[in-house]
Amino acid sequence: MIVQNEAISKQYVSWEEIREIIYDICQKVDKSKVDVICGISVGGLVPASFFSLELQEKNVVSVSCQSYTEYERGRVIIKNGPEKCFLEGKKILLVDDIFDSGNTIVRVSEHLYEYYGVASVDAAALYLNTDHYKYEYPTYWGKETSKWIVFPWEVSYSEFAAKSGIV
Repeated sequence: MIVQNEAISKQYVSWEEIREIIYDICQKVDKSKVDVICGISVGGLVPASFFSLELQEKNVVSVSCQSYTEYERGRVIIKNGPEKCFLEGKKILLVDDIFDSGNTIVRVSEHLYEYYGVASVDAAALYLNTDHYKYEYPTYWGKETSKWIVFPWEVSYSEFAAKSGIV
């Protein structure tokens, strides 16, 4: 559902849509290429959990980063992650909610190779913003969009219900 709000076209996505997108992506994932699922905090944490269930892969970690501040966008700062020995030599499925410009996924992938010494990184996101994405496309994505996506874990139920017409 698309909602117009202050000149920004927002699309509120339901839990059911999220599960369907993740299921569809997981049908394309080669499980032999996944030792660890790594969710990018915070937007990729919930999807990483669902990827874990669908792929039956219980090794799940997170990497926390900041891709913009009030004053600067584009520079990605890695805040924290798992112990180095846990990822060294592993095949990583890196998960985020949306690939917007691509800066975050590229920087985190580089960090996984350079700092952790991982064997491989495949990236997956629920949405890919076709208006802003400026790098080689990631391995997996669910849907393409140019809208501002509002995920169900980003808003209270009452806000989601009001915007989607449930209440």
